[in-house]
Amino acid sequence: MSATCDVCGTAPAGVYIEVTDPEGVRDEHRSRWSCANAEHRARAEATVGHGGRAFTVTDVDSGTGSGIQTEPVTLAEKFEAYDSDHPEVYATLRALAFEWKRRTGRHRLGIAALYERARWELSLQTGESPSLDHNFRAFYARKLMKAEPSLDGMFELRRSVADEWAAAA
Repeated sequence: MSATCDVCGTAPAGVYIEVTDPEGVRDEHRSRWSCANAEHRARAEATVGHGGRAFTVTDVDSGTGSGIQTEPVTLAEKFEAYDSDHPEVYATLRALAFEWKRRTGRHRLGIAALYERARWELSLQTGESPSLDHNFRAFYARKLMKAEPSLDGMFELRRSVADEWAAAA
């Protein structure tokens, strides 16, 4: 196979993620190739699913072309899946938030600063740059403040799709 993964650019691609418009016409510009790496496939699917477009996932290596129709998921559902698959992200954010309070004596902090510090810490731990979607920051801010009463009010919140998710959680 001559195609390579659109995420890493080197591994042979075995999964084709085809994006179609509502009439079923293929969108070549948004369709992606992915290798067998599950994280790369998830990143490719997240890219093509953005904007509520339907997409089909076909396992090219099997030769059968499974053609599984995958409905677009909400950002909240993507967050829940990511959070479930990567508990180290929440654990790191939580530890850093408590460290901030302990070392500075201050209670307020921007989630963006905490998120980037978590990215740095996780990179040092794993030797790889973690895939932290900036769209999940609002969800993590709400999750931290809801799960940890002493962190309540730490982050200034703006209206977000994460509000509905937090109210339902």
